Amino acid sequence: PTLPYGGFERRERMLKEYSPLFPHFHFDAGELLLKGFSTESQRNASDRALVIAELSKQLNVDVWTPGPSDLQAVGLETLIQLDGPKRISATWVNTSGEWLFEPTAVVESEGIKIGVIGLSAPVLDPLMQSSISFLDPNEAVVKALRLLPEDLDLIVALGSINDDKIQTIQSQHPEISAYLTTRGASYDTPQADGQMSAIIEAPERGRYVQQIYIRLGSDASTPLYNPIKDQYWRDLIVKRQRDIVDQTSFEEPQT
Repeated sequence: PTLPYGGFERRERMLKEYSPLFPHFHFDAGELLLKGFSTESQRNASDRALVIAELSKQLNVDVWTPGPSDLQAVGLETLIQLDGPKRISATWVNTSGEWLFEPTAVVESEGIKIGVIGLSAPVLDPLMQSSISFLDPNEAVVKALRLLPEDLDLIVALGSINDDKIQTIQSQHPEISAYLTTRGASYDTPQADGQMSAIIEAPERGRYVQQIYIRLGSDASTPLYNPIKDQYWRDLIVKRQRDIVDQTSFEEPQT
């Protein structure tokens, strides 16, 4: 298709390489199912969306926070019932103010426990707004934190809300060590200075896996600290681009 997805087989191979090395967690920040209907019918796109959700479950995605395009792909009823990873959202409620999905999840790997709060972006489709309301993220976080147990090694927020909304709640909730989110207006390098909770974006279209390596401290609410400066990331991107060019250069055939 004109808007290609990432390869599930490639992701599976990568995960198998890391699985024996250390405890790991696999999160999806949303905007998973829909990449445009321009090249196919609504029915084919919906069928493909269901397959993507099923494959994500087979790859052991621990938690998925649906975003507005996921809702557009299959509709609310199907999104709630489909066979896929565990879905959470503390910001999507019905007209009575009740959560449509569980607001939080607790996942564990080799004795490490992480609490996850789902923060879905607001639904802008007028047809969908009749059944889904958006709970203010700050209010959603306050309510969700009360549901999490105290014996957690880390608390993260996962979802598709933009940086502006994240920044309004960062300073108020130091309990959250990181915000894992989909791409905002532009893809930014990780924001983690040790003073505020980290904001880490995943690149668009499901083509990439953002790998985050964490060495835990003694306090679950300590923000993630990133000692690597922005210039390093820029240099790394330039180097990677040069490597790609070098790998695709013509070579003499070997016998």
